[in-house]
Amino acid sequence: MSSRFKQSGETISRYFNSILDGVIRLQGRLLKVPEPILDNCTDNRWRWFKKCLGALDGTYIRVRVPEQDKPRYRTRKGEVATNVLGVCTPDMKFIFVFPGWEDLRQILGCYEMQLVDQQD
Repeated sequence: MSSRFKQSGETISRYFNSILDGVIRLQGRLLKVPEPILDNCTDNRWRWFKKCLGALDGTYIRVRVPEQDKPRYRTRKGEVATNVLGVCTPDMKFIFVFPGWEDLRQILGCYEMQLVDQQD
């Protein structure tokens, strides 16, 4: 990243941490905790997700990458794409997006680890 922006790694790290500190201070305004789907939900699409925060699904999105990276992004259908995992609420707002993973098993493994970490 430092070569891309012509700055030292130390400078990039310092500004990244400064921005991250700002986001953390504003988390109450920027981030909203999603509400689980109610038991009395009448929408047929969501009745199976009661007490859940949303629905989880993955999809491939076509990407442009340098020629030497194309083999890493080639799907079983031969397209150059990246795997994106998303969770959305009943009103179709994304509450979790995990972009750029080449293998869905890796995504779900990390997601499972994240859930375990939150329970501790």
